[in-house]
Amino acid sequence: MTRILYLVDYQLDYGAEMLLNGLYKILGKDNLIIYPFLRRYSEGVDKDYILPDGKKGFTSLSAQFSPLDLVEKDIDEILHRIQSGDFDFIVMASPREYVIKSMEVIREKFGRIPLPVVFCDFEDYSSLRWDIVQKYDPICYFKRELVDTEENRKLCRQYCIYPLPFSAITDNLAVDIPYEEKNIDVFFSAGNTHPLREDVIRVLHELKGEGVNFVGGIDPPPPLEGYIKYRLDYNEYQAMLGRSKINITVRGFGYDTVRRWEVMCYSGLVISDSIPLITPYPFEDRKHIVYWHDIKELKDLVLYYLNNHKEASVIGKRGKEHCLKHHTATGRAKYFLEKVWENAK
Repeated sequence: MTRILYLVDYQLDYGAEMLLNGLYKILGKDNLIIYPFLRRYSEGVDKDYILPDGKKGFTSLSAQFSPLDLVEKDIDEILHRIQSGDFDFIVMASPREYVIKSMEVIREKFGRIPLPVVFCDFEDYSSLRWDIVQKYDPICYFKRELVDTEENRKLCRQYCIYPLPFSAITDNLAVDIPYEEKNIDVFFSAGNTHPLREDVIRVLHELKGEGVNFVGGIDPPPPLEGYIKYRLDYNEYQAMLGRSKINITVRGFGYDTVRRWEVMCYSGLVISDSIPLITPYPFEDRKHIVYWHDIKELKDLVLYYLNNHKEASVIGKRGKEHCLKHHTATGRAKYFLEKVWENAK
């Protein structure tokens, strides 16, 4: 069984949380040690967590996740276990400050990094972190926002770089209503984190004015247009996904979003902007999902699939099946471990 020292930052990092969730389900608590230990993993919240520089922090477990029964270890015990050969790999789950500080504590203790390093970068930017690669020489590098270009594919082959987008968290899903019983035509609810989301809302409100049963909105709403703030709690949001014939997703700060994977857990048809990222086991257009390449296409696509229920339901069902087969947190962790061991040999 793989034994991992998983270095985290105190700030919430969805990608690091998702990978941790999947690794925990595969490896169990005895083979997965996180540092620093954050009580949100076991109790749902960290109150006045003391950071390495003495500052107090506060974080809570995101609603997608169930608490994990992880074991708390202090740095002295972790250093002793490294010396005793109790780990196969160090996973840098983030390029953020406190992961780097933990790596430097390990380097100072041993005069070097004594274990193979795996580096994960789940940040919104698409640039590659060559500074981390040069400093810690990871055996492989996992990148969330890995844009699909010829140059990036060449770099992936040359430097053992792999795509690692967010994943579908299935711990707290709602009931997926059968397609023929779904009572919402179109659902879209999201934070207002990219201008394209405002464009989508305008199209959907136009459709609503023409009789389409659209439910949703963005928070905050577009200024000066009379739209009201729209926000749901997590359980209600999930229920809406399960009740909708069509679920819309569109990029936010990054191309890859949490919503991109949430919508695929249900049998409603997913209509999405095209995602220019390298993705393992990608969703195929018109087979698992429907992509639009220009906002002008969105209205016609929604109307077409509302008028062609059978086609929409078949694509929606295939998309859900493909997601649950390849893109759950467990599926993502299996893919991660496969690539790690390929490069460790």
